[in-house]
Formats: sequence, C-alpha cells, structure tokens
Amino acid sequence: MSRKHAKWVISALSLILGLILLFNVAGDVFVREVAQDIKIEQQNKIPTEEGLDIGDKVPPWTLDSLGGDVVSFSDLLGAPTVITFWATWNENSTDQLAIFQDINTEGIFNIVAINNQEDASTVSNFISRSGYNITVLLDEAGEVGEEYGIRVLPVSYFIDSNGVLRETFVGVLSRSMLNEKISLLFNN
Repeated sequence: MSRKHAKWVISALSLILGLILLFNVAGDVFVREVAQDIKIEQQNKIPTEEGLDIGDKVPPWTLDSLGGDVVSFSDLLGAPTVITFWATWNENSTDQLAIFQDINTEGIFNIVAINNQEDASTVSNFISRSGYNITVLLDEAGEVGEEYGIRVLPVSYFIDSNGVLRETFVGVLSRSMLNEKISLLFNN
C-alpha cells in the first residue's frame, strides 16, 4: 500500500469514526431533549390492558421496607395515600423522589415509594447517597407492580383513606400538582 493511499484510508476511517461518535452523542442529547419535552398528562388508567381502574379497591399486598420492617397496604388505610413506583436507573423516578422528600405529610397522609424490581443493596445505596428520608418499599420480584399494571416509571397512584384508587399519574409530579392531587383525596 502506498503512503498516499494509507493516509487516505486513515483519513477516511477517522472521518467515519468521528461521524459515528458525533451521531451517537447528538442522538443521546436529542433523545434527552425530546424526552424532557414530552409531558404525559393525567390519565384515568395506566396504558395497559391489566391493572387498576379509577374506583377500584387497591389489592392487598405486603412488602419489606428498606429499613427492614414489613409493611402491608392495610397499614396505610385510614389516611389518603400516594404510592409511586420507581427505579434507581430512571432519572424521572429519582426526580420524583426528590420532590417527595420536600413534602411534609404531617402524619395526615402517606407517601410511599415502591421500588420496582431492584435488589435491596442497589436501592439502599442510592437512598443513602441521596440522603432521602422517605418510606421506601421493595418489590424485588415485581409482583405488586404487576398487580397494578405497571408498564412505565414513575407512575403514581392516589388512593383515598378507604383504599379506593381515585387517580393515577404517569410522569413526574411537580410540588404544586402533588399538593393539589393530595388535597382532592380529602374531598372524596
């Protein structure tokens, strides 16, 4: 191979690799931008053929908390409850936890974050690093998430004090939206 031909091959390969890298980085940025611009509005049912409908009684479940306690849904009855399914790998989920951290429940309603299908050590490390002080339950096998019909994260369920599902929301709730939806639970 001549020296001129070798330089041409190296230049062509460099150009191709540069374009691949550029498209890869630009594609990631584009996907993040588009994902941030998409807002999924309130829905009366999570987009699935299974799961809960508005007005359904929430099925009973029992899960381990991150602190090692056993928590049953029946323990939450008597006060309105917000349950959010989340995962450490999902940036929107972790954003939702940060908003929950700032909400003062004052003992009059419950906020529960159910981790969906991750092991206890992964969740514990994430919560410790983040400094969150919220109720985190572990659904390592995804059985509770399956009963609820979880297909996307984060997803929040607004349940009245009698255990009846009043509303669902897919995506990240702002503080004001969360406060508004919680106040509606007290009017049911």
